[in-house]
Amino acid sequence: INEDVDIETMRNEFNNKFKKTKSRSNDFFAVYDMFLDEMRKDKTPEANAQSTIDRYRYLKNMLKEFEKKSNTKLHLNRINKSFYNSFIEFSVEEKVHYANTLRRNVGLLKAFLNWALKNRFTYKSDFITFKSPKGYVTDEVALTLKEVMEIYNFDFSNDEKLERARDLFCLGCATGMRVSNYLIIKQQDIQDDYIYAVDQKDKTKVLKVPLNSISREILEKYNHQIPELSSQKLNEYIKDIFKLAGFDKITKKISRLGNEVVEEYIPMYKRISSHTARRSFITIMKNSNVPDKVIMDITGHKSVEVFNKYYKPNDDEKMNFMSEVWQTNQVTN
Repeated sequence: INEDVDIETMRNEFNNKFKKTKSRSNDFFAVYDMFLDEMRKDKTPEANAQSTIDRYRYLKNMLKEFEKKSNTKLHLNRINKSFYNSFIEFSVEEKVHYANTLRRNVGLLKAFLNWALKNRFTYKSDFITFKSPKGYVTDEVALTLKEVMEIYNFDFSNDEKLERARDLFCLGCATGMRVSNYLIIKQQDIQDDYIYAVDQKDKTKVLKVPLNSISREILEKYNHQIPELSSQKLNEYIKDIFKLAGFDKITKKISRLGNEVVEEYIPMYKRISSHTARRSFITIMKNSNVPDKVIMDITGHKSVEVFNKYYKPNDDEKMNFMSEVWQTNQVTN
């Protein structure tokens, strides 16, 4: 099979032979494609909807990204708790997925693995014990308007790729749109000082985002034709942008998955991604006393609970409120 002879390989081949798994079980994604093909051909009333099949396709691409990022070839007979923990970390840190998306993807993954087990492509059943996360919570950052403007006005003219990435990030800050939406804005999407866009995450929603001086200026700079850039490259460049702009203060990041707490001390620029733009927009608007209903209508949020998770009051605002309320001369007996 053109693999080095080691303990793990020998064990897998032994199990393939004596536990009678099918020979193609060595090729994780070949089996996944067979699973997808079977679902597509299923015409029974209980068959998965097209939207669910699309989610399985997305999960496949995600698993390919994970394999590349972790530099570990996926194998059905090596799906264990260690894989699961690494996949959850990747989902949160790299893909910026929150609790609902995490739970959905874990459910999809377990459905595929269960199919592979039933069809004898694997003997490994560790996945049965994988519990969908109750919630992965991180104290994510949001930028202030002053910080957004500092980045917007920073001179990147000597590096075209960073200048374009900066403009795209600031467009996200000024519109509150998801990166998947603002990366595909076209000239015909802009009418009467509004951006009209079908939400790429939920295509039943049509967004109507008012332009402001920043978003208008960025769009005019590129003749209303957004520079082509993948979200992955954008996230890489964003960290370079904020590092060059001096956002290198060491910050404490606390992550929680269930009862497990992880504390890290990392530079601020490493905590900023394309999704920070949407979080910053919502925080800036709320701090400017814009009604939640207005902001939600712009961002496309339907759930107040999900919407409120984006609000991240900064330290200066918390200190100001604390000082205003707890003034000695206001305290009476």
